Amino acid sequence: SEGASWTWSGARTRVASELCHAMTLPFPSGDRPRFVIGAAGRDAFVAFGAEAAPATALELLEERGVAPRDVTLVCHQASAVLLERWRDRIGPAAHLHTLPDVGNVTVANIPVTLARRLEEVRTEWLLLLGVGPMQHAVAVLLRGSASRHSASAEGAE
Repeated sequence: SEGASWTWSGARTRVASELCHAMTLPFPSGDRPRFVIGAAGRDAFVAFGAEAAPATALELLEERGVAPRDVTLVCHQASAVLLERWRDRIGPAAHLHTLPDVGNVTVANIPVTLARRLEEVRTEWLLLLGVGPMQHAVAVLLRGSASRHSASAEGAE
């Protein structure tokens, strides 16, 4: 978005690798490992993604004194169920995603959504939220420039 300027405000990470119950099995050729997550590992991953990720974001917002209703949320989009759960748990002013258009593009979810929808951000704060391998969640808080907000407010009138 032309003229948009964002400043780093803070980040928070949560790691729970002890929850990942994985075992290594050889491929038939024996030259490459394959990782299988059993039922307990799957349940732990689902619980971590559904609960720990939004908790990480809410902790960051509290640390920075920012109300959830004052942020636009852009996050990893593994599924519609997860997006809805995070949105409901965090309660942002807006939640932007591109799941219907591009699906889950793994590590590119946040940059793709920002590239396609950044001009729709109307809040001062942008909350980025992701989850990844080895049970980690990351929340990043960015603050928009004053000039960007003036332009958004004028465009909204």
